[in-house]
Order: sequence, then structure tokens, then C-alpha cells
Amino acid sequence: AGEVVNLTIAGSSVGSATTDAAGAFDPNVTTPDLVGAQTLTGTGATSGLSASLTLTIRDCVAPAGVGGGGLAVTGVQIAGITLLAVLLLGAGVFFVTAGRRRKSAVRA
Repeated sequence: AGEVVNLTIAGSSVGSATTDAAGAFDPNVTTPDLVGAQTLTGTGATSGLSASLTLTIRDCVAPAGVGGGGLAVTGVQIAGITLLAVLLLGAGVFFVTAGRRRKSAVRA
């Protein structure tokens, strides 16, 4: 419990973790640029005990069209909303003006 476990892949250090009371640990490792089947080895810093497991490291290439380098498109496209608001405002002004003219014509 509380022992530091040094982790290696292909002889390169990829991180370390500290064991809990049951001897378990949750590693956070940074893998080297190796792709394919690799052996992860954990060795106790104090006890010298070690264990290994085989894992597969996959190449993490971004899909096409991702990470174009430009700014992300966020927010709302307001051009259409603004145009609709202007049209509705114009229609409102038209109907108010037409209503006033009609009232003026009826009074005269």
C-alpha cells in the first residue's frame, strides 16, 4: 500500500502511479510514438516486484475535415433573424401609416 509503481513501454518510462491499500492503482500514462501490440510493465519502486500486460496502441489521427486551423463556428447566425425583424418592423410601420391615412380620409 502506498508504493510507487514505475510504468514502462518498450523500455521507455511512460509514467508512475501509487498503489492503494489493496495494491491496485489507476495509471495515467503518456505513450511513446509506438503503434501496435506493446507490453506495459509496472515495477514497484520499493519492492522491485513487477507485472506486465500486453496492450494495443492505436494511431490517433484526426478524421479528415477536423482541425482545419480556423476558428470554431459558435453562436447563432443572426443575418436571417435580423432580416425577418426588419421586414416585420417595416410591415408594422406600413400598416400603422395606412390605418392613420384611412382614419384621416374618413374624417374629411
